[in-house]
Amino acid sequence: MNRNFFNIAGEKLKILRFFIFLLFFTSIGKAQSINNLDIFYLLIDSAATQAAKNISSVTPEVSVAFELGIYYTIFENRIISQLSSNGLKVLRSRDTKKEIPNLNFVIQNAEVKYGEQERDGFLGDFYVSRELILSGNYLITSSEVPSSTELKEFNYSFTDKVKVEDIAKIENRSFPFTSGKLPSEPFFSSLLEPVIAVGAAAIAVILFFSVRSK
Repeated sequence: MNRNFFNIAGEKLKILRFFIFLLFFTSIGKAQSINNLDIFYLLIDSAATQAAKNISSVTPEVSVAFELGIYYTIFENRIISQLSSNGLKVLRSRDTKKEIPNLNFVIQNAEVKYGEQERDGFLGDFYVSRELILSGNYLITSSEVPSSTELKEFNYSFTDKVKVEDIAKIENRSFPFTSGKLPSEPFFSSLLEPVIAVGAAAIAVILFFSVRSK
């Protein structure tokens, strides 16, 4: 065998390694994104902190009532905990005196929105933009400080990108508001990927047997 043969074989092996890498490099994934419910917890923490700052300027204690509907009752304990962590003494409405200011906390909407699917590089994973929205209001009423009565609205959001294959893991079926509608995969991308994969595999096989036949 001459030196030229080894040069040709070496080049073909490089091409073969390239196609193998091309087919399997997407297996190296990125860290899984934080789940949707935990993000909503962070957003509700922000809303409760905002309320606590308004209340603490009037009184160190407050009675709390909630309007959370059937979907958002999971946030009740979180709100109370956050108010307490901001230095307020929190009492439930049925246990309070008339002179203690009242906080009526309302969640109007909590939803998840996904953007269009986009591939991260050639034959890479599909990603979508993720937006979580939390909105509502709260009303502070006080017989001691009538001028403090005012409706405060809040609207918080969080945006990032997540891998499509992780969506089933970051949503929680027990809480429908943690799920969103996922746009379908782009038509040309779904059609082209199998063709490229099969073509790359075919070239790899041809190169392998071609090198061996030499």
